[in-house]
Amino acid sequence: METRHAMAMRAGPERLLWADVLDKALKECPEAPAVVQGHDVRSYRQLGVAVATVAAQLRASGVGAGLRLAIDLPRSAALYEMMLACLLEGVSFMALPRSLGRLERVSIAQRSGCAGIVSNEALLPEAGQAIDGIGHVWRLSGDVRAPSNEGPSAPEIYCVRTSGTTGEPKVVPIRSGQLTSFLESSHIALGVPEWATWSWMHDLSFDFSVWETLGCLVHRGCLVVVDEDIKRNPAETLRLLVEAEVNVLSVTPSEFRYIFSYDDRRPSPDGWRLTDVIFCGEELTVGTLLPVFDELNRRGVRVINTYGPSEATVFCSFHRVTDSDLDGEGIPIGRGLPGTELELMSADDTGVGELVLRGLQVFEGYDGNEPLVGGYSTGDMCRIDDRGEFVYVGRSGGYQKINGFRVELYEIEQHLRSLPGVDEAVVWVENLEEQGDFLVAAVRARPAVGLSTRDLRLACSGLPHYMRPARYLVLQSMEWPVNDRGKTDRMLLRRKTRDQ
Repeated sequence: METRHAMAMRAGPERLLWADVLDKALKECPEAPAVVQGHDVRSYRQLGVAVATVAAQLRASGVGAGLRLAIDLPRSAALYEMMLACLLEGVSFMALPRSLGRLERVSIAQRSGCAGIVSNEALLPEAGQAIDGIGHVWRLSGDVRAPSNEGPSAPEIYCVRTSGTTGEPKVVPIRSGQLTSFLESSHIALGVPEWATWSWMHDLSFDFSVWETLGCLVHRGCLVVVDEDIKRNPAETLRLLVEAEVNVLSVTPSEFRYIFSYDDRRPSPDGWRLTDVIFCGEELTVGTLLPVFDELNRRGVRVINTYGPSEATVFCSFHRVTDSDLDGEGIPIGRGLPGTELELMSADDTGVGELVLRGLQVFEGYDGNEPLVGGYSTGDMCRIDDRGEFVYVGRSGGYQKINGFRVELYEIEQHLRSLPGVDEAVVWVENLEEQGDFLVAAVRARPAVGLSTRDLRLACSGLPHYMRPARYLVLQSMEWPVNDRGKTDRMLLRRKTRDQ
């Protein structure tokens, strides 16, 4: 069997990094656990053998270095092996949204220029190349475009298909230079200990999973897979985190509230082995942390808030949360990781402006589009606090005109979040033929807080009349809709409001 070193030398110098990462763990502690799924525990030695086997079978299928592979696999040890095999072979990978139908998944892979697709389902009628313990690989015909390997950050390592909330979905290519910069900078800035146990809670379609998986590998940690059926149950999720003695928990704020909100479901803190809780994907509010922050703080658990769009390689800023943050109006997204520059553009009189990102982690442009020039404009509105740290305010999206008045929705959301008992707020514009345009606000109440729509109306009575929502919806944490990526599902939230 070809050795990992030989594979890396054949694939090119950029891939040698990943062979070295595996080899380093193998030399230092080959029998240390590398990945755990249920009762299946695989050591680094076993992982190395499995990855080499998958890489050889992938190469035999005709999907080799310089091509793009669509991955249609559930979160699992098998998916982890496939990701690492792609890294060693120099194959760029792109996750497919498994919530879509089979034909649509194949269509997305073809439109994205993928040379092949790997799945544990029979996506195509013809027989594919078998991959032991994983599924099959099918070669795709049509517009197969090899990723561009030009430029200082080449070659392409993986790509993310954006959700398309601002229009047509786009493909974000992340190249070797950007991924290496992210992993090195986060290693330095966050200081997560090596040989720790990490959770893996997110699908590959959400790029936070890149931090969970490859971050764990670079830190030579043990990756604990949280199966989807377990993740749907907060009590079972927390029980797994405790029994597996997870040290590094990476979650969205919505997921954290879902897991930790109810005392009767929470195992004794004596069972916790957490050292780091890392947030990403959504705005982190004070109310999210209040129920458990004192306990985490007493045990020396670091709580880190991060920020970053896919275009900046997972996350590009960080802030360690302290007691003083819980006394303020919001928790900062902090400062940029080394090599990343954050800047506000067109700030208004209150100091709020659009956040622009530049630096080593920032992508070079969407797939098939012109190269990015002058930095990436995020569409996120931020301000800078007294400590010189960035604070997220809301999405830009431009202002809305309500009955002739200009209204910034994020200003109303910020006001609602500042109210006692409110953990999160989302505001949007609805239209009815008999009523015209009007504002709707949905808020998530903090646990054990009695909050009514009357309370909200009174609290908003001091706002200018054109900024007062006409309708309110109050939901508890368990009622708040969350999508597959662990973020607030705004479409379902609107549907709930219309139904009520």
